[in-house]
Amino acid sequence: MKANELRIGNLVTVNNPEYHPKLKGVILRVTSISLNGDDYSVGLEHINQKPNTYYETYSQFIRFIEPIKLTKKLITDFGIVFEKDYSSWIKGSFNLESKNGNFFFEVYSHYIQVECVHQLQNLYFPLTGEELPVC
Repeated sequence: MKANELRIGNLVTVNNPEYHPKLKGVILRVTSISLNGDDYSVGLEHINQKPNTYYETYSQFIRFIEPIKLTKKLITDFGIVFEKDYSSWIKGSFNLESKNGNFFFEVYSHYIQVECVHQLQNLYFPLTGEELPVC
């Protein structure tokens, strides 16, 4: 991943088998992005934290950050409900369509293929003024 693809609040995972093997596949939220020497460092936290409970935070170099592939299950976990045929979801002036296992974000008759959760988040926020809900 590249640092310019991320923004605060994006959901990602970590692939650092040497120092954090248990984090592979765990969904984490980006809390900071900073230049650390010649590399970017990304601050991360667990999502859905319970009050008065300790959760470890992490800092990882960008090379260990991986996107989360978008799936219908994740989309429904975000509270997005597809129409009866499970092919599209409409909110305001855009659609999220599912065609042959791929997702396309439609804005004013332009289609953008969305493969990862952070890409959907990065399109959703500027168009709605709201963060994509994380259930």
